[in-house]
Amino acid sequence: MRFTTGHHAELGLAIPAEKIPVLITLYGGALFTLVTAPPEHVSAELVRSVAHGIVHGALPA
Repeated sequence: MRFTTGHHAELGLAIPAEKIPVLITLYGGALFTLVTAPPEHVSAELVRSVAHGIVHGALPA
């Protein structure tokens, strides 16, 4: 938690600290899903879409 919060602050990302636990859970779940899915179901567009959804879902409105 501390590392991720500090890393986001260093990068100047506008992600509230209280959203970091949710982000970590989403990152972990997405990574697990992507590495265990059959390769033919994983594409660059899917990865971009998942990353976009995670990050933009965590940003303040």
